[in-house]
Amino acid sequence: MPDTAVQSVPVKKQCSICGKEVASGERLKDASGQYFCRPCWAMRPLGRAGVPQRLLLKNITCPHCWHIFKPESILWIAEHSDLLGDPVLGQEQHIRFLPSRFTVAGEAIDPRGATCRQMACPRCHLPIIRDVLESPLLFISMIGGPGSGKSNLLASMSWLLRQTMARDFALQWGDVDAVTNRLVNSYEEQLFLAADPNKPTSIAKTQEQGDIYDVANIGGQSTAFTRPFIFKVRPTVAHPHCNRAAEITRLACLYDNAGESYLPGADTTSRPYTQHLGKAQLIIRRVIKVETRLSVVYGRIYFDGNGSAGNMERYTAAWMRRWYWT
Repeated sequence: MPDTAVQSVPVKKQCSICGKEVASGERLKDASGQYFCRPCWAMRPLGRAGVPQRLLLKNITCPHCWHIFKPESILWIAEHSDLLGDPVLGQEQHIRFLPSRFTVAGEAIDPRGATCRQMACPRCHLPIIRDVLESPLLFISMIGGPGSGKSNLLASMSWLLRQTMARDFALQWGDVDAVTNRLVNSYEEQLFLAADPNKPTSIAKTQEQGDIYDVANIGGQSTAFTRPFIFKVRPTVAHPHCNRAAEITRLACLYDNAGESYLPGADTTSRPYTQHLGKAQLIIRRVIKVETRLSVVYGRIYFDGNGSAGNMERYTAAWMRRWYWT
């Protein structure tokens, strides 16, 4: 299939407290890079030296290896170019360390004096975003056999939730940062932002190896972990409890494995790809595949003129040849 040009998704600037869009209006930005509207800027809690105070969870769960630890055990990722060679992640990665020096803004200073901005799990040493220390994780697993359309469903759900959550529930569904969900963002671009919306398109099948996995040395064994996708769900200014935004904000943590990972014997100590099921508070099971005489359709979401979603299975019901479980 020839390459299809896609439009880039604009970076949204939203108030970190109420979720109001501030890209085109008055906004303020603190030292940590968070945006605020004028009313919320005045209400934000301040710590020493005027730095916004962060309220941390009592126990943190790593979204990569699911290790539970106290926030004071969090490691920081060195920034200085001399500090390469992490014993868990390899020689090309900066070392992880437990800091003893901090800047006024609360950022760690590495052994060579460079200011650090990223943190990491004390077990797998993979990066952990700051929001994980402040907002509870809601683990969501997507399961289904090979070729059942899990990635298409994930991209379609994410796209639809971005459009409807604020309108229908006064909740904002958005990326937790610009990096964590870049694969899902690319899926959304391919499915919904194609130059020619009438031209059929598809996304690549998820493989058992590649960019969606991270490898760490755990107990002397090379272990591959499924990379999580994390979305922030927080109330907008229209929500009845928007004044408690920091308290009720949640992080939706989703996993998208290759269907082969769910086959018997596929999950091992070196490839614990599906162990997120043990943490999942919500499991979405993709079990139906629709096959037509002309093509196989994998859960593509279509929209009618009123903006409601219709499943491709229903859309092509007249041409169905057979249904089967995967």
